[in-house]
Amino acid sequence: MVISVVSSLVDEGKTFIIGKVLVGTVTLRQSLIALPSQNIYHVTGLFLHDDYPSAEEASAGENLRITFDGTEVISKGSVLCADRNSVLMSSSFLAELQLLQLPASAPIFSLGYRTVAHVGSSVVEVEVQKLAAVWDKNKKITKNPTFVKSNCRVGVHLEIISKKVPLHLFSTFPELGRITLRVGNETIAFGKVVKCLDQ
Repeated sequence: MVISVVSSLVDEGKTFIIGKVLVGTVTLRQSLIALPSQNIYHVTGLFLHDDYPSAEEASAGENLRITFDGTEVISKGSVLCADRNSVLMSSSFLAELQLLQLPASAPIFSLGYRTVAHVGSSVVEVEVQKLAAVWDKNKKITKNPTFVKSNCRVGVHLEIISKKVPLHLFSTFPELGRITLRVGNETIAFGKVVKCLDQ
């Protein structure tokens, strides 16, 4: 069971989160682990839509509000899970990306390129560590290119600048394995996580 956290707040001695059940079922009075903090929380209320009283359970695909006793904010981008091993924690990974139009201010995608990534349920700054491969329009592969430009498919080693975040391989958990790269308000690439390098 995995829930992505969209937002949280503390009020009247309780923590409230808004999130979405990505896989599995969450039940009232269940204990959940928050990642990356690894704090344990006990579900005291489950609310689907604006339903009162609390629901007994919520299943995959449902948006919900959850209450916990305690006054600790759970950060946006965290995930709640029943089992610590159900989600990977990584700061270094390989991704396959489809580059779109790169901005005029940074038209070359190469080693050291920094941008904002939406990966899994987190928003973080990433840096290109290595370009592993590029595929041209005819699906011809060039290994270890020095740089690439707009509108190509590339295999890239990315490193998150500040911390490990919850994510997963796209092949086994698509909801936490998608990645989008952005510069300002523009999406410059999208793709999938194919391998975690620091597990």
